[in-house]
Amino acid sequence: MINASVYNSKQGYSSKFSVPGFTITTAGEGLTSTFRQFMTDANSTKIYVRYKFVTSEVPGGYFGSRYNDYYSVSIRSESGQLESISQSMNALGLGAFDYASGATDWFVLALSLSGKPELIRIDVGVANVGDSAFQSSVVVDQISADKCEKCDDCVQCKSDPMCENTCNNPPIKSCNFYTNCMEKKVSCGSDGYAIGYGSKFCNKFAHNLATFTSSGVTWVYTTMNCLQKALVSPLKNCEDNCQVLRQIAFDSHPSCYNLAPGVCSLHFSDLAAIFSIVGNDLFTLEGLTQATKTIPGCSSRLATDISSAIGNAAVSIGEKIRLKILLAWLKLTSNF
Repeated sequence: MINASVYNSKQGYSSKFSVPGFTITTAGEGLTSTFRQFMTDANSTKIYVRYKFVTSEVPGGYFGSRYNDYYSVSIRSESGQLESISQSMNALGLGAFDYASGATDWFVLALSLSGKPELIRIDVGVANVGDSAFQSSVVVDQISADKCEKCDDCVQCKSDPMCENTCNNPPIKSCNFYTNCMEKKVSCGSDGYAIGYGSKFCNKFAHNLATFTSSGVTWVYTTMNCLQKALVSPLKNCEDNCQVLRQIAFDSHPSCYNLAPGVCSLHFSDLAAIFSIVGNDLFTLEGLTQATKTIPGCSSRLATDISSAIGNAAVSIGEKIRLKILLAWLKLTSNF
């Protein structure tokens, strides 16, 4: 059973309850109909209606006659999705019925959903054709929903963002993973890693590629993609603790920064560009901790290269200032 709200024309929607089974029966000649309306829960992927058709025309000996009673069942979603079935006694064939009772086996009508909460309407109708003596019924014994749980696979959980190709395998040169995948899967807000760090700096680097050499641009794209891919597995495995995800992300930084061509092989101007983009975050505890893990083997060489660049007359005053700050930062990390 699923939680639902039945519509009352005078009161509107009632409070939630489990949708019970019901039976609708003809009352003389003509069509009799009813409906149920309810809101689905978040992550519901499919609605099912289980029903059977019962007609006294079969045991009464009127199969194949003009007294061809029929029924219809439909499921319609607020977003416009529709599944429906309409069958008559004669169209089903005599073999579809238990002759003594006039009942069919159970049938199931299903409608796929988007995974978002939405209004569902189920309509059921049954008609007595040509006479009022032999009645027919539709018995609905179950209205149920498949619900996507956070650790179900992608067959069950089509609404899971990590089932999207661009989330499962983030494309290079894109920053959308943080907002469309990570934050959508686990919402940690503006202070979380996805919005507050990952998306923020990914886009800052992407918008400042002109300040890098060609090798620097390659490093930026390679690092961006590596950092995103490091988060795919924990997100697919249902890690939903914001602090744990943040730690996993930062733990991946050193290895991603050193992925070929690697930060230690960059030109001093690329290092100055990185320093300018990241800014004060390099002086935070997380920033200094990353640095000690990223450049322990090349910090002295980088310091030598930067000192040489500072003494180079061809280097602009503005860049020399950035390099001096970067040199001071390198000395700070060596003592951290």
